[in-house]
Order: sequence, then structure tokens, then C-alpha cells
Amino acid sequence: MSIQEILHNDQPSKPSVPGKIVLVVDDDPGFRELIAAILSPAGYRIAEAANGSEAIAIAGVNQIDLLITDLVMEKGEGIETIRHFAKHFPAVPIVAMSGKYSYLRAAKALGAAATLVKTDVVEQLLPTLQQTLHG
Repeated sequence: MSIQEILHNDQPSKPSVPGKIVLVVDDDPGFRELIAAILSPAGYRIAEAANGSEAIAIAGVNQIDLLITDLVMEKGEGIETIRHFAKHFPAVPIVAMSGKYSYLRAAKALGAAATLVKTDVVEQLLPTLQQTLHG
């Protein structure tokens, strides 16, 4: 699957994020859609993966500007995904999401640039991405 097939290109890019590609990894398709609905109008282009294995495959053949990953998934745990990205794609900043604070602390220790509690995603996603990408 090419990046063109998985990107949501229906929204024009905004000057503040000139088409930055965000790879969203979550085994809940509804949650991936929610994140896309928040980020696309802000000019981000979205690639989606249902698990860590898919995310690694997508990043292996496409330029990714930022990774957002859930930490608890059936196939391809988020912690393993963070480890892989930190080792093989160190220039890609990582935002980890979970409903459990202890998992978020572990993600931060393993290389996540930022963390989000899933219940705060609607309010905190855009500011967190802007801070992560632009300091």
C-alpha cells in the first residue's frame, strides 16, 4: 500500500504545517478517524496503521514526519513500535497515547517525545503536535 493510497488528501495544507505526514497507529479505526478529523483541517496529511507491524512497513517505504501511536494493541504493541522507530527512524518524533499513565511514563523513557492520555486527545492533540514538531 503506497502513502498516496493511505493519505487523506481532501484538505489543503496550512502554512504552519506544510503537508507534514503524520502516521497514526491504533487498532481502533474509530480513534484513527477521530485523530484524522482533528489533524486534517489543520493541514496535516494522515497515514493510518492498525498495528505496529503495519506502521513499520509504511515507514520503511515512505517519508513520515511524526508518529502517533497507541500503546496497547493486539498486534504490534506500541512500546515495541516506539523501540523500533527510536532505533531505525530516530529523526521521526513520537507521540505516545494511552489511557494508563504508567504506560506513558515507559513510552517517554523509551524515546517518545511527548505523551497524551487518550481522554485528552481532542483538546491536547494539536498543541502537542505543534510543540513536538516546532519546539
